[in-house]
Amino acid sequence: MKKVIFSILMTLVALTATAVENPDSEVAAPVVTVTGTVVDSLTNEGEPYATVRLFKGDRTTKPVAMTITDMDGQFSLETKGGGKFTLWISSVGRTDIVREFELANQSYDFGTMYISDNDIMLAGVTVVAQKPIVKMETDKMTYNVEEDTDSRSNSVLDMLRKVPMVSVDGQDNITVKGSSAFQIYVNGKPSVMFSSNPSQVLKGMPASTVKNIEVITSPGAKYDAEGVGGIINLVMSEAKKTETDAFTGNVSVTAGTQNMGASAFVSGQKGKLTYSANVSYNYGKSDGVEMTSHTEQETEKGTAVTESTTKTDGGAPFTMGSLSLGYDINPLSSLSTTLSVSKFGLDQEYSPYTHLSGGIYGDGFGYSSASKMKMDRTSVNWNVDYQQFLNPERTSSLTLAYQLSNSPQTLENNNKFNAPEGVALDLTDRFSRNKENTTQHILQADLSTQISQNHTLNFGAKATLRNSSVDASYILGGVEAANMATDYSYDNTIAAAYAEYRGKFGKASLTTGLRYEHTWLSTEYRNGKGEDFSNNYGNLVPSLTLSYALSQQNNIGANYTMRISRPGISYLNPYVDRSDPTALTYGNPDIDVEKSHTAELVFNHFSQKIMLNATLSHTFCNNQISQYSFYDDYILNTTYGNVAKNNSTGLSLYANWLMTPSTRLFLNGGASYIDLRSDALDVKNSGLQANLMAGIQQTLPKEISLSAYLITSTKNITLQGNSSSFNILTASASKSFFDKRLNVGLNVLLGLSDDCSLRMKNTNQSENFRTVQDIKIPMRNISLTVSYTFGSKSYKSKTTTKHTDSDFKERQSSGEKIATAGQL
Repeated sequence: MKKVIFSILMTLVALTATAVENPDSEVAAPVVTVTGTVVDSLTNEGEPYATVRLFKGDRTTKPVAMTITDMDGQFSLETKGGGKFTLWISSVGRTDIVREFELANQSYDFGTMYISDNDIMLAGVTVVAQKPIVKMETDKMTYNVEEDTDSRSNSVLDMLRKVPMVSVDGQDNITVKGSSAFQIYVNGKPSVMFSSNPSQVLKGMPASTVKNIEVITSPGAKYDAEGVGGIINLVMSEAKKTETDAFTGNVSVTAGTQNMGASAFVSGQKGKLTYSANVSYNYGKSDGVEMTSHTEQETEKGTAVTESTTKTDGGAPFTMGSLSLGYDINPLSSLSTTLSVSKFGLDQEYSPYTHLSGGIYGDGFGYSSASKMKMDRTSVNWNVDYQQFLNPERTSSLTLAYQLSNSPQTLENNNKFNAPEGVALDLTDRFSRNKENTTQHILQADLSTQISQNHTLNFGAKATLRNSSVDASYILGGVEAANMATDYSYDNTIAAAYAEYRGKFGKASLTTGLRYEHTWLSTEYRNGKGEDFSNNYGNLVPSLTLSYALSQQNNIGANYTMRISRPGISYLNPYVDRSDPTALTYGNPDIDVEKSHTAELVFNHFSQKIMLNATLSHTFCNNQISQYSFYDDYILNTTYGNVAKNNSTGLSLYANWLMTPSTRLFLNGGASYIDLRSDALDVKNSGLQANLMAGIQQTLPKEISLSAYLITSTKNITLQGNSSSFNILTASASKSFFDKRLNVGLNVLLGLSDDCSLRMKNTNQSENFRTVQDIKIPMRNISLTVSYTFGSKSYKSKTTTKHTDSDFKERQSSGEKIATAGQL
């Protein structure tokens, strides 16, 4: 026993002596922290999800500590002892950062380290980790379209179905967090064309022209207060600055059973000048759309029944082109400009038959008509941006921007009726033309300054001058009806200023700010058919975002935002659509600005294989702008007003699992409980609604890519009824040839009803009427897309966006319902 005790004591003495003599010993050594920030060498934005490894000395086989960078590119590692260490930072598609350094028993901060793309492809290497398709933040989601193989053959609308917080229904109506009141920006600039006709325009755009889709779910003080559901920002593919002159381009052609199109894109650099240009054309057909409608109206003479059937054939051409130029004046200042033109059209022919009976119509009668509708909308946008960094570290900057946009639209309806004599309706042949035009000037200045490594202040001011006009005319029986004409002008001037603070406190971060917007508006009825009106009001818009890193892979957050929705010209337009003798549709010039409040709880999990987002939210609004219908003198009237109170609670889920290096599973959906009430209409409606998109992407041998998605939704709650549930299946296959320069893709879209159509049922009701509408949309589109990429092999066409609108400084990623249903 004495020998055993003696041996233990001698061993302890030896260990103690070794620890004293060897400074690298970790026995009783203090814990030290190694920190730093990894940013993109060109955008100066944080690099998220980069893998950080710490090795002892030059032994780089087994790390002593490992982590990944957070959303801002920051990392923190803990180790024991001092001595020589090696820091190794890697990210997919990037050049590794390797630093050798020494620790002297105290923390070490590397400060800012710059990472850049690695253009050398190593043959024979299998990459298990992939660039994340989605970058998740507490108040924003970014979908990396370029990294999704489906973008080679799909439209932007197809890709939008996959984006967290966004849903697209069977008639291609888009909602963000369940709201259709959202804004669409292109490269951080508001677009009248996209916001007015989002689904039709996005359906005509090839996804290959877009780099990222950003969904700002809780816009802060830096962002415009407009857009209740948030903001969708399309970051277009543009030139990326390189160290040598280079260029790249892409051309593609699509042909399908219900669509056809072509696009071309080129970008490059010549010295300090970067440039990009693209043009695209798409034509979508919607032949064979069938609709039946059954309305029962309670009258003093009993129940009047109106039944109608119609079959619609039509097409929707869309053309878009843009040119962007950027010039580096010096290392700290740059100038850029973009000119874009887009044109959207809609042509429809339909021959409805309507039968009225009962009530005031007695034994009843029927009539038919030959009708045509034509709509043309053009949008021209030009912006120029100047950016000046105020210090060599590029932590402070001043940006100045100007944007001009003009968006004229013409809508024509031509109706010729065939009816018996003596009927109780005015069935005079009629032609109407409604012209709208919106011109907008925007001036903006933003100042951003980093007061310390983890604390930033942002200030800005913005002025928006917006003029909208309407000029509508009618011809009844070949004679112009001057008493029905509309000549109306609507001016909106908005002045805004904001202050915002962003700070990080260890594992917690805070963004808070205050924005003030003052609006001056005036209306003028130039033909004397209404009373001129002017008003002004101010909105103080607070915002708050809190987030906390539970670990390197998990974070939680909370958001509060107040948002407003100013009615656009389509809501305000007093023009009366009389194309249907039994119904009138018109806008309401007296609509007030809508105010909405939203609180959210957010959970994010991200790793090299699994990405998960869950967001619980509650929204309330006491003056929601809603469409509603009522009968007046036996004619159904449909208009808009601040008539609804909305309380909604919802849970949205997004999951992306890289199950194997060649298999990826998607899930994007949500459920919410909606409570809508209207004291003005004495109507209330509530219920649960849900939507889901689930699918798989599979890479086969010889780099053949396959994908399939099921899209389904329950009925959606509206103030006076509900819109239909639906089920859609979409699938695609693609294969690249010639060193991935040539790509061939096949895309299929099917409705999961009889004969592969999409069947929908919508209801609309009030105290004295009920309408049930059944729609059958042929949805059997099979399209083939062939694209070819040309240019310098070493040049990658990725965006290094330096748009001066500080609302949308791009972060480099690592990894109206109208009768056009069925257009594809």
